[in-house]
Formats: sequence, C-alpha cells, structure tokens
Amino acid sequence: MTPDHQAIADLPRVKLRLGRLVPRKSGLEQKGVDSLIVHDLITLAQERAVETMFLLAGDEDMCEGVAAAQRLDG
Repeated sequence: MTPDHQAIADLPRVKLRLGRLVPRKSGLEQKGVDSLIVHDLITLAQERAVETMFLLAGDEDMCEGVAAAQRLDG
C-alpha cells in the first residue's frame, strides 16, 4: 500500500479495495477489485447497513453488481 492509498484508507466512512497484482507481459495488472466491491455492495444492502452508497467507477462490469444490490433494497 502506498502512502496515498493509506491516506484514502484512513478517511472516515471510506473502504479502500486494492485487490491483487498479477504479472502480465505489459507489466502488473490489478485483479479482483470488482468482485470485492460487488461483495461489499451486496452485503451492505442485505444487512441494510447503509442508507446511501456512492460508487465511482468507469468499469461497466460493475453494473450487474449494482443492480443486484439495488434489487435487495426492495
């Protein structure tokens, strides 16, 4: 974790998800972050642990996980 990552992780009411780094021919690639975030979204929705969530992502893969969490809201 870099100092910048730590600063973000230390913010109140913020959960930082970093995943894992996997070597590729072009360098390192981060893997597993989408799954961690979707797991958090669904768990928090099931437990009704939050009233509002904000997700900033440019990855369309997140859409199904967000929709599943929203369906749990009823």
